[in-house]
Amino acid sequence: MGGGYGIMRYDIGAIYIGEWKYDCQHGKGKMINPDKSTYEGMWEDGSENGWGRYESAKGDSYIGEWMDGFRHGFGWWVYSTGREYIGNFAFNQADGICTVIDKEGNVYRGRVKKFAVEGRGIMHYANGDVYFGEWDSYSMWGYGRMVYADGRVEQGEWDDDVFVG
Repeated sequence: MGGGYGIMRYDIGAIYIGEWKYDCQHGKGKMINPDKSTYEGMWEDGSENGWGRYESAKGDSYIGEWMDGFRHGFGWWVYSTGREYIGNFAFNQADGICTVIDKEGNVYRGRVKKFAVEGRGIMHYANGDVYFGEWDSYSMWGYGRMVYADGRVEQGEWDDDVFVG
């Protein structure tokens, strides 16, 4: 293929449409995989690099930065189930400071490690409750403060979403 613009049909059923350099995907391009998932965006030396959009066959999508074929940098991952991650990604994992929105409308802002809410963060619940404190695997765990929509406040230690004082 050399360089320029072209279409490549692979034996496995994938199709690449876009720019080439030295027989590698390089520049703007789109890959359509056999399972109908797609990646459209920037390529460098045959790998997804730079800004791009991935859509899975089941409806999940990611828009953001890529490095050597991995979601890496700032991005927005939306699951077909309605959960969203907006923030930092490292090697395909949400990692760092992120905003997580679930299908019920609860919004978490804080530390995420490998897609799990961990460390210190704040959750704004759809019912009006707000929790600020420590988290472990999506559970209030450690020191925190819950301000309920009705004005009640619980501050102190939490263990697996239960206030223990």
